[in-house]
This record gives sequence, structure tokens and C-alpha cells, in this order.
Amino acid sequence: MEVKFYTSMKTVNVNDKNSLEIASKVILEGGLIVYPTDTLYGIGADARNKKAIKKINRIKRRETPISVIVWSVDVAGSWVLTTNEEFKIASAYIKKSSTVILPVKDKIVDSLILGNDHTLGMRMPDCDFPINLCKKLGFPITTTSVNRTNNPPLGDPKYIREQFSSEIDLIVDAGIIKNRKASTIYKLIDSKFTVIRSG
Repeated sequence: MEVKFYTSMKTVNVNDKNSLEIASKVILEGGLIVYPTDTLYGIGADARNKKAIKKINRIKRRETPISVIVWSVDVAGSWVLTTNEEFKIASAYIKKSSTVILPVKDKIVDSLILGNDHTLGMRMPDCDFPINLCKKLGFPITTTSVNRTNNPPLGDPKYIREQFSSEIDLIVDAGIIKNRKASTIYKLIDSKFTVIRSG
């Protein structure tokens, strides 16, 4: 196992056999990680931890709802407050790695990352690392792009380290993720799914 340090930030290769263990330890201690997805790098924290979420808001320089990683459709189904028919449609979007915003039960995540209508964005990326990390933890982590608000997302670990080395605890390095499109976002509004952002 090789863990490198950059100021206060550590880095571990995504293929390191201990990468999940290292990342989960940081999350459980209230820290922030940067991790790869199928589209972009994401900033991850315990979605139930208010202090960790406030750290993300300081980095992003804004306070808005934040989506989370869901590791199975069945898990998503246990969180939501929808009809069976609504969730059937939502699950099809989730399986396609899109983000779906749905009303959820209390205490799934901290209220800071919920929408005003008690909704939560959920995404199941086509990428093993975040899925396996959430399975290991047994709770959702945040997923939001690595950038300051109004700046482009960063896909090169080198530049992520340069800009965020004193603010993020760990980067799970999967190499350069080239400017891929962010996921499409759907929101359930009046029993219909509306595209909030096209991917």
C-alpha cells in the first residue's frame, strides 16, 4: 500500500487493494474525499454529517442541495416517498446513471443537502469505487463536482491537489477524467419527471 501526502491531503490509487478501507476511514472520521465516477471526480462526505457538509459548502462557496450516491435500486426504494409507479420510472433513470430527485423519508441524510421540498438527488454511477464504498459504509456519501462554484469541474488529480490540498483529506486517484458530461438530472414534479439538467 502506498499513500502519498500533499500538504494535508493524502492520495491513494484507486486500484490499491486498501483504497476502500482508507477512504471509508476518512469518511467515518468526518473528512472529505475526492473519488472517481463514470463522468467526473466527486467530493464525498458522510451525507448525514452536518459538519462535513458545511466543509463542502465552504469549498464550493455556495449552499445548495447536494446529491448522493445510492448503491442499489432497492436501497433507493427504501428511502423514497413515492408511489410504486413513480419509483418504477425513477429506477429506470437510476439504472442509467442519471440523477433523480425524489421526496425522501426523514433521517436518510442531513437536512442541509435536501431540497426545500424535502427531496434528495440520488445517483448510481457506472463506476465500481463509489458503489463499493457506500456498500462498505452502509450509508450514502455526497456527490458533487470538484470545483468552486462557476468554475469548471477538475478532472486532473494534479490540479485537484494544487487547488484543494489544504481542504480535502484524500484523493482516490484514477488518473485524468477528461471533460465528460455531467449526469442528466430528473426531478419528480406533480407526479411527472422533468429534466432539470441535460447531461
